[in-house]
Amino acid sequence: MRKMGLTICFFLWASVAAAEEITIVTEILPPWQTSDGRTVSGIATEIVEAALREADIEFHIEVYPWTRAYRMALEKPNVLIYSIIRTTEREGLFKWAGVIGSVKEHFFHLVDREDIRLATVQDAKKYLTIIPRDDFRHQFLVSRGFKEKRAFHLVNQQEQALRMLYAGRGDLVLDDELTLAYELRQFKLDPSKIKTAIYIPEMSVDFEMAFSRQTADNLVARVRAGLETIKANGLYHEIIKWHDLAPSPDD
Repeated sequence: MRKMGLTICFFLWASVAAAEEITIVTEILPPWQTSDGRTVSGIATEIVEAALREADIEFHIEVYPWTRAYRMALEKPNVLIYSIIRTTEREGLFKWAGVIGSVKEHFFHLVDREDIRLATVQDAKKYLTIIPRDDFRHQFLVSRGFKEKRAFHLVNQQEQALRMLYAGRGDLVLDDELTLAYELRQFKLDPSKIKTAIYIPEMSVDFEMAFSRQTADNLVARVRAGLETIKANGLYHEIIKWHDLAPSPDD
């Protein structure tokens, strides 16, 4: 009987341990999720990992195109997805575990363009904004009545937009503060030559981490508590601060 009792206890322990090992799915989205080809890093990744370690939960990260990662989080148990925006349409599809970062969009221009003055988004129509085709920035300007060629110029990538701005072939770009710092470092552009024109709150969103609906509530609660702990003890802000160091064109 004693041997049988130990066996039952072992299997109960093993099933609990297995239930607490989760699969993390994400996409590459610099600087939030980056990869060197072997490991996944970035601001959001480090925050998620720190929260899970605080919650004492085993995990492994898998990188996929966003559509596949999203589908896995919808269909499979014990799956955590990040960085995901919480919308009305998505609210009931996942179990939400907390905010891991914020995208704060701004108009930026070169510091020597003292003629550029923006009090509102509409003021930007007087200048030429360089933006990637078909991304959310493009959609935002169109929704605000901006006209192509008159108020914005389309390129294929944000790198092109920044290089054109630095070459004086446009007036403004749209970008997030942290993302811009990362891009300037990557593209070897001098960060001292660019400045903020205006913050755009209606374009700014929070990134969150969320679990599949099939995940146990107590596991979600532990991860949520782990995230709250690293925010309270300062680790969360240290991760943000480390990545927010001013980029150097010589790096």
